[in-house]
Amino acid sequence: MYKTYNLYGVHKMSIAHTHRDTFNISSKESSRSARTMTALTTYSATEARNKFADIFNEAHYGKPVVIDRNGKKVAVVSMELLERLAELEACIDSKDAQTALEEFRQSGGRSMKDLEAELGID
Repeated sequence: MYKTYNLYGVHKMSIAHTHRDTFNISSKESSRSARTMTALTTYSATEARNKFADIFNEAHYGKPVVIDRNGKKVAVVSMELLERLAELEACIDSKDAQTALEEFRQSGGRSMKDLEAELGID
């Protein structure tokens, strides 16, 4: 089974289910070799309540877990992964800001008077 995902508009990936607990991920636009990631384990909210220690340990040792309550899903991840995701988001935000600034500079920018007039500031 192949599905195509677009992650942050970066590139599309094909994911092929190859084993019960693993997926092969290969990018059609990347020359990097295929990477393997572990499939996410999903628990119902009731199961999560009963298996709290197991879920905590899975997340702590690097295996994210999904908890589903009436179709609403949340992820339980390690602090290390959460911090890495926050860093990644900050890098993306920084890159977006750099791109916007470069586009602004290339377009010639705006004068302060034009900006004040556009914002309705006297």
